[in-house]
Amino acid sequence: PLSFTQSTNVVAEGDALLKKYETLFNKGRLQEARVLLDRGINLLQDTNQDTLIGKFYNLYTYWYYQQGKLDSALQAQLRTVEYFERGFGPLEEPTGFAVHNAAFLFQKVTGQIDSAMHYYQRGLRIYQALERPLDIADEHRNIGLIHYRQNDYGAAQGMIGVWDAARE
Repeated sequence: PLSFTQSTNVVAEGDALLKKYETLFNKGRLQEARVLLDRGINLLQDTNQDTLIGKFYNLYTYWYYQQGKLDSALQAQLRTVEYFERGFGPLEEPTGFAVHNAAFLFQKVTGQIDSAMHYYQRGLRIYQALERPLDIADEHRNIGLIHYRQNDYGAAQGMIGVWDAARE
C-alpha cells in the first residue's frame, strides 16, 4: 500500500491529469486527451482510489461515445459503475448517474433490453433511496418506454404516468 504522502501525490497527479484532459478535449485535441486518460489509469491502477479511477473510466465512456466506439463506451461505463460503487457507495448520486448511463448505453448501443431494464431499475432504486423525485420520474419514463417498445402498453402507461405526475 501507498503511504499517506504517496497517496496524496497520486491523487494530486490524477486530478491534474483530469484538468489537462478537459482542456485538451475542449480544444478538440482528442488523441492527446486520450493519452492522458491512459496515463491516469496507469497511475492509479494499483491504488485504492476507486472514485478517481471511476472518473477516468467515465471520461473514457464519453471519449469513446464521441468517437462512435459505442461498444467500448459501454465497457468503460460498466467499469465506471464498478469503481463508483466501491468508491462512493452503491446508493450514492454518482453511482446512480453511472448506472443510468449504463442502462442508456445497453438500450441504445446493444439493444439488450433486459440489461437496460436491469440498470434502469437499479438507478430507480438508488434515486428512491436518495429521494430524488425528478431522477425517479426519469427512470420511470425510461422503464415505461422500454415497456412500450415491447408492446406492454399497460405497464408503459403506469410508468409514464408516474413521470407525468412528477413533472407537474
